[in-house]
Amino acid sequence: YSQNGISFPPPNFGGLVTVALAGGTGDLSFAPNQYYTFVLTINSGNTIVHLTPNEVEVEGSAYFNGVFYAQADMKFIISQTQGCRDADNDGVCDDDDNCPSLANADQADNDGDGEGDACDDDDDNDGILDADELACGSDPMDANSTCEVCDGMDNDLDGNTDEGFDDTDADGIADCVDTCPLDPNNDADGDGVCGNVDNCPTIANADQADNDGDGDGDVCDDDDDNDGILDYCDSEPFIDNYTYSGFENLPASWICGKNNDKVLVCHGGNNPQTNCISGSAVQSHLNHGDYLGECTCEAENFNGEHVNANSSILRNSSIYSGPAAMELLPNPAGDQVNVHLHGLDQAATLTIYDQMGRMVLTQDIDASAHNLSIDLTNGRFGNGVYMVRIHTNDLNLVQRLVITK
Repeated sequence: YSQNGISFPPPNFGGLVTVALAGGTGDLSFAPNQYYTFVLTINSGNTIVHLTPNEVEVEGSAYFNGVFYAQADMKFIISQTQGCRDADNDGVCDDDDNCPSLANADQADNDGDGEGDACDDDDDNDGILDADELACGSDPMDANSTCEVCDGMDNDLDGNTDEGFDDTDADGIADCVDTCPLDPNNDADGDGVCGNVDNCPTIANADQADNDGDGDGDVCDDDDDNDGILDYCDSEPFIDNYTYSGFENLPASWICGKNNDKVLVCHGGNNPQTNCISGSAVQSHLNHGDYLGECTCEAENFNGEHVNANSSILRNSSIYSGPAAMELLPNPAGDQVNVHLHGLDQAATLTIYDQMGRMVLTQDIDASAHNLSIDLTNGRFGNGVYMVRIHTNDLNLVQRLVITK
């Protein structure tokens, strides 16, 4: 009996059915509602035994037997090929498959290490597992993309630098690489001192010298000896003009007399005068409001000229730089003067000095304050010429005010 080129005993033999397959492909159809016992002897190659709807794969030489019950339309298919083993059924022989146990028909291998991407746990061969790269946001297929660390570089190549790390001053530079982590301007004056601790954050002063210890560095402090006389009106800006501790402690510029045994003192009033007096009389003069040194007041206006406080330049209506301006109305004034500010866009300080350069009044001004009224009836203001100054770190407005009562 033969079917499809395969010789075998009749299928209803009732006993053992033996099929010897030397090669090729064949199939056997079995009568329905019959039990069959079979023995399959495989001598070589791969033989696929399809017992619908089941499938058994046998490789190499083997002895296979079984019992099945043939139902209607059931077919026993035997095929033998001289092909290769393909455990993951992706069409690539196991011997050539770079992922033999995981289907990957494209055989993609990003890093060329012989392991297919589908089964390689480090697809860019950078020493970081793909799972870790995905967790930290880097690209597991790019060896140049690694997990972000705080080093001022874009390690994961996502266009951001040091993301995820603290940036206390919100300047875009992570604290771990920020030379000034609490200064968003990052040492604006470039003197090596961060702005949050710099006593002159906008003017370079690496030495942080502060003669009077008031927290304002000497290079930006307009009164370096804190004696109430601004430096530009002070003959010795680093020495208190109102403190006398003995002749031996005076600067040479304050010593006078034929034998250099007397002291220069500025005697105030409507007509200030510089007097040369004995050391024993100094304290008495100071107690009356006089001060040590000559009656001088030199300032520097925005034209770069050095002028005396009584010069015609300071008697002009206004000295200023930029769009900001100040008006004093009325001027001369009696009991009150109105200060009108134009173009002021930042907080400032208003200070009034007498002819001797002594500070009579000072007050802070908000950026929104464009009109101020100053009461001149208190005892601080007498008849005479005063200078009104509006100033910030980068603005200086000075105007002469005449008071007549």
